[in-house]
Amino acid sequence: MNKGSSSFFNIVLLLIIVYAGFVAYSYARINIDAKVFRKAIVEATKGGRELTDGEILDRVMGIADRFRMDVDEDNVYISRDKDNLYIEVKYPIEKNMLFWTLKKQIKITAVSPLDTALD
Repeated sequence: MNKGSSSFFNIVLLLIIVYAGFVAYSYARINIDAKVFRKAIVEATKGGRELTDGEILDRVMGIADRFRMDVDEDNVYISRDKDNLYIEVKYPIEKNMLFWTLKKQIKITAVSPLDTALD
């Protein structure tokens, strides 16, 4: 193998490694954003025993706007039991991966305690 083809191989290998890192970072960023979004919903609805479903929906949609998430009100599901508030949110993401576009439906479930003082 001569020096020219060896350099070309190294450049191609470097490009593949950089692209794999980009894809891995993009997937990680999607997951981190979903976790931060879920945590913000939990914080905004903690102790929400007196909140109506409409008020909870308004808070979730406000958080979605702040995080620039494309959430449709029809994809927010709210339920309760005696101790917790359950908020399920589905939203699409579309991420350009240079050579292809990742299209994925994200589903998060936020569990928020209805009472803040559990002592």
